[in-house]
Parts: sequence; structure tokens; C-alpha cells
Amino acid sequence: PDDIDAYVPADGGGQASIPLENLSVLNAADVLIWGTEGPGDRAELEKEAVYDALEPVEDGNLVFTDGVTAGAIYFTSVLSLPYVIDKLAPALDEALDGTPATITG
Repeated sequence: PDDIDAYVPADGGGQASIPLENLSVLNAADVLIWGTEGPGDRAELEKEAVYDALEPVEDGNLVFTDGVTAGAIYFTSVLSLPYVIDKLAPALDEALDGTPATITG
């Protein structure tokens, strides 16, 4: 979504760095994919009041990654992309079908 473009570095690094107080820009998304590497990461997110107020969170349109999937996303390569697609495609389908808090892995 265009609202997020303001948080992407000018060098086109591909990842937006959104301050916690501005997370409401994520309301423009249909599904949120959280690059969590372990259960503790998710628990830390869930402690934040601003997280609970996000529309995709309220709707349960979430995907949380496991450590392997997060690593494959972060360190994109010819070998990791098929793995990411195989893991995320079904998770996104579930998240959009209303299965709350889908977890890859």
C-alpha cells in the first residue's frame, strides 16, 4: 500500500521500517505476515496495545513464520524462494479464509 512507501528506505532496500507509533499504516493490508523466528517474538508483539488495534489483527488475518521460513525470506536466494512460496501460499490462503493466526512450518 502507498501509505507504507514513506517508510521504505530511499535506496530501495525493500523493507519498511515503521515506528511502533505509526503501525496503523498496516491497516491498509489484507493480511499481515510477521517474520517471527520463535514463539517469543509473537508474544512480544501481542504485548503492544497498538498491535491489538490493527484491523488485520482484529480480523485474524495473520501469518506468523517459523525460524526457517523467516530465514528463507530474509536471505532470499534461488534456493529459498521455492521454499518460501511453498510455505506462504497455503498460509495466506488460510489467513484470507478466516483461519486466525496461521503459522508456517
